[in-house]
Amino acid sequence: MKRVLFIKMLLVILVVMLSFTVIANELIDDFELQYQAEEKILLEGLDGEEDILINDDFPSEPKIAPSESKIVFISPYLWEMIGEVYLYDLEEQEEKKIVSRDDLPEQMTAKEVKWITDDYLLLIIGKAYGTPSEGGDLYWLEVETNELYTVSKLEKNKEYKSIKLKEEEIILEMAIFDEQHLEYEIEEHTYSKKDLIKLLE
Repeated sequence: MKRVLFIKMLLVILVVMLSFTVIANELIDDFELQYQAEEKILLEGLDGEEDILINDDFPSEPKIAPSESKIVFISPYLWEMIGEVYLYDLEEQEEKKIVSRDDLPEQMTAKEVKWITDDYLLLIIGKAYGTPSEGGDLYWLEVETNELYTVSKLEKNKEYKSIKLKEEEIILEMAIFDEQHLEYEIEEHTYSKKDLIKLLE
């Protein structure tokens, strides 16, 4: 009986351990950035340091700035909820909301956020409610001023689905839906990072 209880406890511990993903080792001294899928983001203390909880309101996976000094994430990152965008300064250990629900078009939510440089972010913002939506329109945000700008709004049957970064290129995946808006095909559009930054500036 004791052996069975021990095995059960061991399995529970293993499940908890495996549910966390190490995002980066020692971005700042004595801490490890960890993410538990749609549960929490934390800095796990190493060598006796206490853990620092960054967010536990169902966040998206944090994205690390090129300088490795900041992260951004969406919270809450749940179906039919308005997700806002947060920036966390790893060095200062301070969190700041950089895109609030008041900044978003009505009934829209942040669906994806990626760093282009330390100064600029690309976002996909789309429908939060109603008909299932794969993505949305493309926006960019200037980090220093928190100014949010529209880059591209697509026709009703098209949505930006994801943003991929590949060295000096930015690849935008576009979903093109059928008339019933049930099935879609993917088109990829590749841009030079330098050219896109010049265009945004």
